Amino acid sequence: MNARVSAAISLVLATVACATLSGAERAQQALARAGDLKAHNRLVEASAAYEEALDAEPTNLTALRSLVEIDHQIGNLPELAKRFAGILAKSAGDPYAHEGLGLALFAQGGDKAPAAEKELAKAAELAPGIADFHYRLGLVYVEGDRYEEARHSLAKAVELDGRKASYRLPYAISLARTAARAESMKQLAAVLTLDPTREEMQRAKKTAKALTDPFRGFPQAAREQLDLALGFLDHDQTAQGQQVLDSMLEHYPDLAIVHTLSGLSAAKADDTGRAIATLRKAIDLDPDLAEPRMYLGDLYFSRGRGDTAREHYEAAIQRNPFLSDAYKRLAEVHVKSTDREGAADLYRTFLLLRPDDYEATLALGKILSDLNKPEAGAVWDQALKDFPRRGELLLARGRFYFTRAATSKSEEERKRAKIEAAKSLEAAQELDPENTAAPATLNELSKLP
Repeated sequence: MNARVSAAISLVLATVACATLSGAERAQQALARAGDLKAHNRLVEASAAYEEALDAEPTNLTALRSLVEIDHQIGNLPELAKRFAGILAKSAGDPYAHEGLGLALFAQGGDKAPAAEKELAKAAELAPGIADFHYRLGLVYVEGDRYEEARHSLAKAVELDGRKASYRLPYAISLARTAARAESMKQLAAVLTLDPTREEMQRAKKTAKALTDPFRGFPQAAREQLDLALGFLDHDQTAQGQQVLDSMLEHYPDLAIVHTLSGLSAAKADDTGRAIATLRKAIDLDPDLAEPRMYLGDLYFSRGRGDTAREHYEAAIQRNPFLSDAYKRLAEVHVKSTDREGAADLYRTFLLLRPDDYEATLALGKILSDLNKPEAGAVWDQALKDFPRRGELLLARGRFYFTRAATSKSEEERKRAKIEAAKSLEAAQELDPENTAAPATLNELSKLP
């Protein structure tokens, strides 16, 4: 059989096979093929595959958005806009064609923006139950600094699909820009509960920084003095730092962040009275500032006033849900008050923001082990990948698996636990031959059946 005949037969068989699939199944196959083509930089072919997916399932938003994105890359947006306009010429009430045309026009920028907005608004009007239509329209409004309109569209998107972390970020921006700061911070806080992807977390951190920057509006003329003061404080030269800060306050008495730094300087110098008074002054000047509340929490916690510290840490988090240190310090308050469940929740949130923090990772693993939580093993296993040469962690993980090997009712689980315990304990012993805890636990492990 020659090659042409063979290829023709293969094509016929593929066509017959595709005919038995639903539109959604054919779309998924085309999307998978498009993704592979895109990964190999075969963008024109990928565009064709995305178009095939959209033809198979015209309501597939992944195919629609991907087609717009890749046609933007290959310079095919005008032709794509014509495609959607052609569909609308035949069926003016097709919300997906309005959405596609709006996205294709918006991606072209310039004078296409008004027409794009009109098409996206029409899509949302025709299909009010589709969250993504309201979200894309809201993004256009945010891009144009039309925050009231953005707030309305994005609120609808969040109402329809509250599990999408990506919807919350522009919504938080629109709320903050329309004098609804407290609600804006609630939207940022919600992101941390929605299992965000790494990309979503990066965007969330960027959004939070823009909305909660304690140096926003700081006068440029005072920047040099500020850098000088921060340098002194970073090197624990509190007397010199305080002199610079006092000089700044003579010229800028209403800068809350300078009062905050002055309070921090006083705390470093053990001048508690001045520190508290100065931090309270910062709060009076800017009630939305989170940092002075966190530093007040530090002062009270260091003096054994855990309940008062907790109030200040919680107030700081309300004003900036991405102030990572506040979660870690609040977790320590919960540990001291024996609320280990609460501490574990706070360490989890902290590690979302700072996944490379060794101390918090170790603390969370120990708490989950003590509470006999099912996820403790997964936490210890990830900790080993992140910190393979930390002796205390190796020892703690080894002890966790020793306990599991000794108590589990599953023979298979006991066998795995013994292997994992030995692996960590032997590594801990190798790191620190003088430590007697690892060999002692290994000896007990050898006696287990």
